[in-house]
Amino acid sequence: MGSHFFAMISRMKYIERWALMRNSEKENISEHSLEVAMIAHALAVLGGKTENVYEISVKGEDWTHYILHVIKEKPTGKAYPRRQGKISKAPL
Repeated sequence: MGSHFFAMISRMKYIERWALMRNSEKENISEHSLEVAMIAHALAVLGGKTENVYEISVKGEDWTHYILHVIKEKPTGKAYPRRQGKISKAPL
């Protein structure tokens, strides 16, 4: 049986994400996946590591929230923090 991965990737922009909180804008799973990937990348670049994941149940609701405990594992590279002039002249 073949993988359905690429079929899912190509259709992600059409699948709306069921938001647990009240959103002012609709969100699809493609946008959500991009945001999660950018957060993970920023954690890696800035030297962060997820130490614990806390599961918080909402009383009377059927969903669960997660809180991540992030610690600083290694020093931040010399490229960060960037000065204002550098940000405007050479954006990331």
